[in-house]
Amino acid sequence: VKDKIDHFFTYYKFHVIGGIIILIIAGSIISTIIDNQKEKAYLASLPPAAVEVLIYGEYFNADYLPLAEDDLEQYKENLKNVFPDWERIQLDLLYAPQQPETQHEIGLTMKNAAELSVLRPDIFILDEHQFNIYQIHDSYLALEDILPAELLSQIDEEDLFYAQTEEDSEEHLYGIRITDSSMFDGANIQGEKIVAIIENTDDYDNSV
Repeated sequence: VKDKIDHFFTYYKFHVIGGIIILIIAGSIISTIIDNQKEKAYLASLPPAAVEVLIYGEYFNADYLPLAEDDLEQYKENLKNVFPDWERIQLDLLYAPQQPETQHEIGLTMKNAAELSVLRPDIFILDEHQFNIYQIHDSYLALEDILPAELLSQIDEEDLFYAQTEEDSEEHLYGIRITDSSMFDGANIQGEKIVAIIENTDDYDNSV
């Protein structure tokens, strides 16, 4: 029996390991979908969100650990102070390593894909890596068409992110760097932050 077991693991070791990894990833994705359904049921009991914001990228907290939901409390308070008339702001976070290497990071990337299929943010706050990925898919509104020229003229040129998608005949302004914005004061969200408005936003007026 021992010889048969040794023979099995000699020839099928990688098949077994691969199967286990697939099961772990599949379990993670299924768990994410179930959690999202529970979250949707909870959110349905709350007042409608004035705007939905998704922070998506490789962000860290003050201890240089991957950013977690608990690290967003100060940022939430800052948003409430800026927009006191808004009854509720929906703020979501997806930590996304730019170069996933470990099995955990690869699994996290797949989990994020499942999350993104469910979430419907109005505003993205991204690092440059994720911003570039999404602008390829024509995901953003052209900001020069909706923001006052006077406001844009006050922003440093290096903080304006232009791109030309397959649908564009010329470059458009799709993102603005807001890394040093006062809205992040005391929030300890480490990393470059680029804001973009999703093309099919449900809350256009509040997003702008």
